[in-house]
Amino acid sequence: EHDGLDIITMKTFLKRMAMTGRLVNTETGNVEFPPGNQTDWDGLKNDALTKLKEYLRRVTDVRNWKPRQCLATIPASTGPDGIANLKQIHSDLLQENIDSAQFVGKPTPVNATTKERMSEVLNKRENLCLYDEEMQQAPVVHFMCYHKENARLLTHFYLFLFFEDWRHDLWTKRFVRDHLRYVDKVQCAAAAVVRAL
Repeated sequence: EHDGLDIITMKTFLKRMAMTGRLVNTETGNVEFPPGNQTDWDGLKNDALTKLKEYLRRVTDVRNWKPRQCLATIPASTGPDGIANLKQIHSDLLQENIDSAQFVGKPTPVNATTKERMSEVLNKRENLCLYDEEMQQAPVVHFMCYHKENARLLTHFYLFLFFEDWRHDLWTKRFVRDHLRYVDKVQCAAAAVVRAL
């Protein structure tokens, strides 16, 4: 739907990345292929899918970011300096103990400083979930859904995702708003169910 962003199926991903030997077990350092060299997992029950989920957790950079505890933060540049700068801004804001109610009806301009923009969305979260150097170098980052570890990124993206560069922040949030959504057919069916209830 958008130039430069190609959304692919799991089957295509496994063919491109796993079956070509590009996924490596993060503990052993050895190439690891999907269970049974299977690439088509469509329509399988949860018991069978557990094998795929466990495989993906072994061969990817897995993060368990909790939206109520941290702000997903993407630095404007790679390397340790950008990360250190964001950590310092976050630390300063925590000491200022900013009340998010002060922004009601008075939004921060989209092109304000990093500190001003972060102060509006931080909402007393004591941690940053940083897109750090390790993630930047990883061939695949996996945000798992695993209820035993309370791992699920189901949240309002615009309150959880923060880009240091305001232009990237604005573009990404507009892109998600305009392009990543349930198709109208699903929305209409859901509305009919709600209406019936």
